[in-house]
Amino acid sequence: MKIIVVGSISSGMTLAERLAAGDASAQITLYEKAAYCSCGTRGLPHYLGMAAGDLSEILAGCALSARGGHIRVHAEVTAVDPAARTVTVHDANTGETTVESYDKLVLATGSRGAALRADGVGRMGIHPLRRVEDLMLLREFIRTPYVQDIVVLGGSLEALEIAGAFRKLGRSVRVIDCGQGFLPGFDSEVRSAIQRELEEAGICFHLGERVTAFRGRTFVEMVATDRGSYPCDLCVPCLGTVPNTGLLPQAKADADGRFVVDADGQTSLADVYAAGSCASAGQGWPATVSARLGGLEVARTGLTQETAEQLGLHPAGTAAVGQDRTGLVPNAGSVTVKLVYTKEGRKLLGGQVWGGADSMARINAIAVAVQAGMTVEELAKVRFVTGPSGHAAWDPIQLACAAAK
Repeated sequence: MKIIVVGSISSGMTLAERLAAGDASAQITLYEKAAYCSCGTRGLPHYLGMAAGDLSEILAGCALSARGGHIRVHAEVTAVDPAARTVTVHDANTGETTVESYDKLVLATGSRGAALRADGVGRMGIHPLRRVEDLMLLREFIRTPYVQDIVVLGGSLEALEIAGAFRKLGRSVRVIDCGQGFLPGFDSEVRSAIQRELEEAGICFHLGERVTAFRGRTFVEMVATDRGSYPCDLCVPCLGTVPNTGLLPQAKADADGRFVVDADGQTSLADVYAAGSCASAGQGWPATVSARLGGLEVARTGLTQETAEQLGLHPAGTAAVGQDRTGLVPNAGSVTVKLVYTKEGRKLLGGQVWGGADSMARINAIAVAVQAGMTVEELAKVRFVTGPSGHAAWDPIQLACAAAK
């Protein structure tokens, strides 16, 4: 079986390997039009502060591999013919164009940043962070001593990860939410708590402000909004994404333009699959996501209390604060867990976690409990790992269960 993967989003290769499971003769070929395979946008901010100048060290954690697979960079798939089961590939190194056949096709083309529209947007110093090439440019850009005031546009987890990474480098960081929504997928009181912690870490927030202009000479020097003007040596826009689905316009798409896929990742076309931010599971359960915002870890799964209320599920919510390990162990940190569940039956609907080290890992237990249809009482009875070296006697999840009365 011959499997072709278009794009290097890691979930695409994972899906391809799953399709190849059990077939010893399966061959996987991945085509990536850029010079480097994607690390995934969410991982890139953490490499901004690396002291190493060798790019290979940065890319060590971004490597893709496949058993019996082959990866070709600078190779752009320009057309797909699902009826003939072929793709057209242009090799930027040789200039040649070839037509390759497939038995199964996986589209992992990801998404692109939404356009930024404001006066002066063409000035230097306004640059996204979505690809390895962007990372290389920004790493060099921030080495110059005058780049101190950094503005991140957007309030998503992606935007806040970038803001946290720059703050760890000692830069002055300002987050301006341009109306895309601050921390979508979290309840309002959780958003406020996370914002307070990030403000204590030195990040300044301007929520609900609309950027009107970028001022300066060749480089950006000031960002103007409908409420004020702020110094800016570097602006990183994170204003949402647009899925890259142009290769297959005939496939069924959702309201946001993403390929609609089934539980196996297959699109509406036979033997054509999609994964990553270009794909959508339709009306499935909300995704489980996590992020490291500087020194703060946050994560969520399932429904928020506000969303469950809108759906008429009559939810309740409770939160509890605990330690990630016993206080006798150095570097013990605080972890807050919020559980969302139905008032009648007390069935778990979702959860949100934030705090110090190891906070993100706890969301997996809540995700399993939600998808298994467990009640608060059933989750409370789970025997979590304990130990003096790295775990508290009562996990913060258990404390949240106990608080759900």
